[in-house]
Amino acid sequence: MPSFLTNKKMNPALAARIEASVRGESRSGGARENAGRKRLLWSLARVVLVVLVILGVRSTVAFRSKAVSDLEDARAALTNDVRTKSSLLSDDEKNLVARARPWLAKASAGYEGDLVDESLRGDGLDKLLARPAVYVRGPIGAFGEEKTLADAAAASRKDPLLVCLYAPPPSRDEKVVLERVRAVYMGGGEARTPSARHLHEAMVGMPFLTSAWADKIVDAKDLRELSKLRHDFEKAPVDSAVKAGKATLLVFAMDEPGRGDGPVEIDGERVHDVRIGIVDLTTQKVLLRFKKTVDPGWITSTARVVYASGLDGCLFAMDVRSRVTTTTASR
Repeated sequence: MPSFLTNKKMNPALAARIEASVRGESRSGGARENAGRKRLLWSLARVVLVVLVILGVRSTVAFRSKAVSDLEDARAALTNDVRTKSSLLSDDEKNLVARARPWLAKASAGYEGDLVDESLRGDGLDKLLARPAVYVRGPIGAFGEEKTLADAAAASRKDPLLVCLYAPPPSRDEKVVLERVRAVYMGGGEARTPSARHLHEAMVGMPFLTSAWADKIVDAKDLRELSKLRHDFEKAPVDSAVKAGKATLLVFAMDEPGRGDGPVEIDGERVHDVRIGIVDLTTQKVLLRFKKTVDPGWITSTARVVYASGLDGCLFAMDVRSRVTTTTASR
């Protein structure tokens, strides 16, 4: 229908638009156009959202899969390292500490008297000491309980007593003995006792080769826990424990309490009895048992100030060797 807003002289296209506007066609067409645009935008938004969700799920799954893979790789690597070390020892060797403990407890109880096995005669003692051994020394009261034994073993070292038992100085002259003791204090004892290990090494390192510790690896829930297990394993003296586990001899020295009211030297030395023993862990047999009083009174005052304990220990070891070579065997 013609509108009074148009006339025949107007541009036909302009006139058509004006008439369509009057009829409401432009508004409804615009509304339809806007609605279509909104529907298109919502469709696009839904597509983008779905894509983002899919990508997020894939990323999460990939992250979790990598975390699980890293955890299992770390678990397998640590398990393999433990098995490699553990395979170097038999079950009996892994139980070295358990086999040694009863002998130590028994030796720290009532003294059963000196004993020298016939096999030690001649060069028998030197041949015996060439075998792999573990050594521990401590106060006699420490050997009855597991905790006190562990403390004594941790404090035990390759002292002049052990070194002079394996490699005695050429004479008992104080200057000669003092030279050997000084060498031990400077770290020279290791080279003279290559076949001996510390019992402490087995006590500390052996638990990392047991099935109980392997179970900890299996039960670890995350990389943080496994990393701590890895750190503990690498820090432990596992290699030393493997060497100690090969021991077929137990060599021990026990210091009894000081006697009387005599002076105590700076290093703690005083008049007291010392017990020494050697046990064949293979045959379960005591090969040597010896007890003697040590007294730093024989040492000159200048040497006694610093080296009393070492000098007494070295001379005691020389007495042990003398006892082996000069007396009739007893059983």
